[in-house]
Amino acid sequence: MSPNHQIATAAGGARLELLGFDLAAAFHESPLGIVILDREGCWQEANPAWCEILGRPRADLLGRHFNELTHPDDLGTGVDMLATLQGGARSVQAEKRYLDADGAVVHVAESLTARRDDEGRIVRYVAHIRDTTARVHAEEELAESARLFRDVLENVDLAALNMDANGAITYCNPELCRLVGWSAEELLGRDWFEICVPRDDGEARALHGEGIATGRIERHHEGQVLTRSGEQRTMRWSHTLVTNTAGRPIGTTSLGEDITEKVAAQQALAHRATHDPLTGLANRMLMDERLAQAAADSARPVAVILCDLDGFKRVNDRLGHAAGDEVLRAVAGRLRSICRAHDLVCRPAGDEFVIVLTGERGESARHLRGTCAQVAKRIDGAVRQPVVVDGGSAQVGVSVGIAAMLGPGRGAEHLLRAADRAMYRDKGSRKR
Repeated sequence: MSPNHQIATAAGGARLELLGFDLAAAFHESPLGIVILDREGCWQEANPAWCEILGRPRADLLGRHFNELTHPDDLGTGVDMLATLQGGARSVQAEKRYLDADGAVVHVAESLTARRDDEGRIVRYVAHIRDTTARVHAEEELAESARLFRDVLENVDLAALNMDANGAITYCNPELCRLVGWSAEELLGRDWFEICVPRDDGEARALHGEGIATGRIERHHEGQVLTRSGEQRTMRWSHTLVTNTAGRPIGTTSLGEDITEKVAAQQALAHRATHDPLTGLANRMLMDERLAQAAADSARPVAVILCDLDGFKRVNDRLGHAAGDEVLRAVAGRLRSICRAHDLVCRPAGDEFVIVLTGERGESARHLRGTCAQVAKRIDGAVRQPVVVDGGSAQVGVSVGIAAMLGPGRGAEHLLRAADRAMYRDKGSRKR
């Protein structure tokens, strides 16, 4: 053997020795479990990681068939893996379960490879095994949490809605279906804003789109929902963005309370506080508020027409208070029909009515007073028309006083007093 050949042989042996050292180190230090099995599936060697995963010493593992420590429900999995390799496959992967020293279940992801001789016959198997117990438990806990959350949503008295980034419905609970009159099968995959939001309400879609685009959503808002029958219901919504693992918004989850009746009750309460229950006209509180606002506007004139019914006491005395109430309601309706939509017709007390009129910007108080005089003539003719009441008919007259002003001046009270004086002058003239 030449000196050069001897040197090359020595170098090759050193590399093989080094490679063997590296492989042994990788085997012993790998965080993955690594086991070598004979052709029958018995463990011939196991690294420290696998011993730690199973909580068993190496001596307790060597020579045992892998199915001795396999979970009873997964016995067929290991057999199928061996059969796949024996059928010619080089490697096979599967998730399965083993039992540790305490009998606890260990979840693993196992990759099994066949080692063959020169003639292709299997001489051993090598398995690389990752412990997935923590991941599986986390997934199970997440699934249980989702199940519990779904159970809550299925039984809560709130409407629950999930939408994707485009507004397509991905989940709706029974309460929402009951509310809108559509089944879950009919809603899923449909555009929420097209099927359940009034067409003139663009705010809801804009809020959803802005939340998806910016990653910030308005958490609470009130809006209308359109039911299958065409009814509109008022909802108070709470919204949460749904994000993917990268934190990018991919949809929303919303909980909604139907507050239609609550809003109607609040509106009715507010209306009762500012309106006369008999006639539905504004009461003194709303009249004073509107007058004060109008009198403070120096750009527009304001006027009042004060109407006091003549002969109303005789109606009450002759036909009774029910007939008197019917007369008041009839007069209220006639005054409303005469006045402009933005004029405020009020019944501050008894048989007295007040109409608050506001002029246009730049209009003079004198011009507005002339408009009021024309309205007053119509009022006189309308009020004098008989009113059909139970037991016959009733007829009343009316005395009218007008006052107008531009700018704060001496205020709304002065305006009312001026109209009151004018009304009494008119009443006096009618008695002569």
